[in-house]
Amino acid sequence: MAPNRPFQSDAALTAIAIGYRNPEASRIADEVMPRHTVPTEKFGWTEYPAEEAFNIPDARVGRKGRVSQLEFGGTQKTAEVEDYGLDAPVPTSDINSAAAARKAGLSKYDPAGHAVEMISETIENIREVRVARIVHNADNYSAGRKVTLSGSDQFSDYANADPIGVLKTGIENVFIMPANTIVMGRKVWTAISSNPKIVNAVKGNLTSEGIVARQQFLELFAGEGIKRLLIGDAYFNAAKPGRAANLQRACLPPSPT
Repeated sequence: MAPNRPFQSDAALTAIAIGYRNPEASRIADEVMPRHTVPTEKFGWTEYPAEEAFNIPDARVGRKGRVSQLEFGGTQKTAEVEDYGLDAPVPTSDINSAAAARKAGLSKYDPAGHAVEMISETIENIREVRVARIVHNADNYSAGRKVTLSGSDQFSDYANADPIGVLKTGIENVFIMPANTIVMGRKVWTAISSNPKIVNAVKGNLTSEGIVARQQFLELFAGEGIKRLLIGDAYFNAAKPGRAANLQRACLPPSPT
């Protein structure tokens, strides 16, 4: 019985290949949460109390007085990283058959190279979804650092929503370090880029219809210190193995399949 290979090896057929993947520009995980090298799987650091850097004690000193003394402390914290990896065995017969087809000028397919490429893509997709779920999980933010929009507050409600006010409030409530980046998914950008209040502000009160470009959006919030706008466009397959593909945006909670 002839083997069922994952590539075309029939010389009588045209050597055309079609593949799908996320464009590199669609992924934003490495910009939202940059990678950092750690010395070992388990590592430690010192966390200094935030209040110590913002205290304003009475530092006045009299002619014969003694200056007050301050003591600064820190807490030792530990953490560890998780390893991620996948394997994709390629039968020797597939490698040999593909090599013969390449030698005959009938194909350029390299099963081993393709396996490595697709594993790399899969690992990147896993990281994109992992980071998106961390960033878009409201439970990861304290009560005073988040606002949940619902009903007429949502940016897609063009008659009532106030995206400028919501974003300015969010920027104002960023703790310690000033905000310089806005992160959102494609669905949010689709709504906010055509929101009448945003369009009107960008167009100088001339019109409330149309679409604003990313650069125009950044210029609108430049006075608030915003310098970057990151929009997640990547897709992932939310279906369980063996089920029909269910492609969804990585920045959204997956629908059950």
